[in-house]
Amino acid sequence: WCIGMTISLIVLFRQKFNKNKSFSKALAKNSYTVYLIHAPVLVSISVLFTPVMIPIPLKYLIVSILAVVSCFLISHFILRRIPGATKVL
Repeated sequence: WCIGMTISLIVLFRQKFNKNKSFSKALAKNSYTVYLIHAPVLVSISVLFTPVMIPIPLKYLIVSILAVVSCFLISHFILRRIPGATKVL
């Protein structure tokens, strides 16, 4: 069941969402940088949300969305603007 679902999702995304748009190109260019910085960004946001008293599933959803968006924004607007960083990142 799980293997079939995984293969089905891969085929679905390859057929329906495999378009070269400028937004997806920008995300693709920043994906390696996001991979490198995601852990400290996620931990930082998680620590900031420690005192917030909301249900854990909602907190998980909020922190996850903020971490993904933050990582891509940091990568695109800060780290890739450093001279010579594009050669490495």
